[in-house]
Amino acid sequence: MVNPSLTTKGEETYTLSENAKKLFRAIYKSQTPKHLDDNIPKIKVSDIISKMAFYYEKIRNSVDYEEEHLLRKNAIERILRREILIQGSIKKIKDEFISKHLLTELIRAGYLENDTIPESKINEVTILINKYQKLRFFILEGIRPSEYLKRGDVNGANEELKIKNELNSWAFTMMASDIEEKLGGNNVNRVVVNYIFDELKDNVKILDDSPYKADLQIQLYLAIYKNLFKFDKGMLSFILFKYFISDWDKEVDKVCVDDETKEKTRELLHQYLKKMLKEGKK
Repeated sequence: MVNPSLTTKGEETYTLSENAKKLFRAIYKSQTPKHLDDNIPKIKVSDIISKMAFYYEKIRNSVDYEEEHLLRKNAIERILRREILIQGSIKKIKDEFISKHLLTELIRAGYLENDTIPESKINEVTILINKYQKLRFFILEGIRPSEYLKRGDVNGANEELKIKNELNSWAFTMMASDIEEKLGGNNVNRVVVNYIFDELKDNVKILDDSPYKADLQIQLYLAIYKNLFKFDKGMLSFILFKYFISDWDKEVDKVCVDDETKEKTRELLHQYLKKMLKEGKK
């Protein structure tokens, strides 16, 4: 006999939030094969050389395991440093050549698919390299260890040289992170981060007088990227850089016109970068 206290559970309907719909659309789109236009010229490398480079990278990466996007970003930074700092010190190299060489090496090493990357990407990466080269020269121009040596301040010169090397390294990391985002940016990951962020932002409460309240949103973003996608300090620093100085590339071109504005902007940028570098070591 059926227990009279039991009731039949009725059908329930669930309505997906707009963010959930975006997430499912992004996942569906990522799983749909991309149609490659045969008429668009693509970058193609030798299969034999590609296999050799691929196995070399596999051996190199087996020593220090990291997420795929971190490995690619580190490879990009490694190639950029070699081409700009080492090769560039021997002879003048155009940004377009560096861009083409970078993409070719990434394809050979298996970080990008062979015969799928449009040649138009060379110009896109060239533009990125050019603007970060401007930034690098801009922030390094105002740091002159030699001025301290002229005054006999060896300690001051060493400190300036240390800061110069750190800022130079930071600029290369930003360049590599930006290129990695443009080449391998995962739309599903971005949608996932936005989905989690929207779920957390109204549920994380801190005291009104807390010094962290003003930066709560960016701290949430950083925490999600760090814990979910294992972003390293360089990539987290890139997120911060875009957050605080989103239109920096336009400002660099603008301030280069007026010397007084140039010095004020450079000083502010130096202060910001020094603080960020200091915080990143903690």
